[in-house]
Amino acid sequence: MMDPTVPGKIPHESGVDRALDGALFDVPYHVLGYEWREDGPVLTLLPLAMEGSGLVPDGRHFEIRPVKWREVEFRISRSRHCTGRFEGGEYIPCPLSEEVTLFSQCPSCMSHDIPDPDCIFEPHCNTGSCGASFCRKEHVVYITSFRGHHKVGMTQLERYLTRGREQGADIILPLFVLKDRYSARFMEKEVSRTLKIPQSVRSGVKLRSWSGPLRMSEQRRLLESLKERVVSRWKDIVGGMPPSVNIGKGPEGTDIPPAELDYPLEEPLSSPPMRYRKNVLRGEVMGFKGSYMIFRSGGLRAFRMGELPGSVLYFRDRLES
Repeated sequence: MMDPTVPGKIPHESGVDRALDGALFDVPYHVLGYEWREDGPVLTLLPLAMEGSGLVPDGRHFEIRPVKWREVEFRISRSRHCTGRFEGGEYIPCPLSEEVTLFSQCPSCMSHDIPDPDCIFEPHCNTGSCGASFCRKEHVVYITSFRGHHKVGMTQLERYLTRGREQGADIILPLFVLKDRYSARFMEKEVSRTLKIPQSVRSGVKLRSWSGPLRMSEQRRLLESLKERVVSRWKDIVGGMPPSVNIGKGPEGTDIPPAELDYPLEEPLSSPPMRYRKNVLRGEVMGFKGSYMIFRSGGLRAFRMGELPGSVLYFRDRLES
């Protein structure tokens, strides 16, 4: 029987550590997480070491602040493997090191925190508790602005500012408060349907907009105007609401003002950054916004840091925590 406290090996990909300019990329780290905090993005890494044909943990995980990077140079594995889980502040590696695609955890590791992954996108706790604690927390339905491109979304009330930063929004405005995640998702869709506000903004639209002027006062005015439309159409929005939807505060009772979100990136950019998808990164770091690191390498490039969890990064030298 497999010991769940013993981590599995991550396969070492042939050639990923090959030399550039005569130096090897032979210092590997497993990316356990990438998240936004008030003072910027944080990357959580686990040192790895070669053991036979695979990679195993070689020390404790640690956090680094990518905003301190001036130059960047590393390789990225072609596959991603389960990041394990945290319990009581302690890290528990995945005993299988299973390859993952959609999420950064395998179903077994994820089930400890999120028994039903469907509740991340389409919660159905109205038919019974899924067991995830975040589903029972207060949520908000909000609107965000990306240089005048708007979207409606929902998230936990306590992390709406973080959610705005994760998306790279310029401004976020909570519309109303719901008692749980299922209610928030239902009302998010109703606002989108009634007011014709999309539930997503394409990455290309965001990246192209970053070279344009911010015009914060105009963006704020447009968001406040959209909230007025929500108030005026409230009866239409809640018209088909089932009894299982629990509203905490309606739009007239929710007085959270628009929040302007700042980032460690000087805007506007000189030109729209091109999306970068290669597995070797080399260049001058310009800053971070949303999921992206903006760096200069023969022009401005945008690399999606939010896709790193589960990957192995290969550096030339050991990193300092």
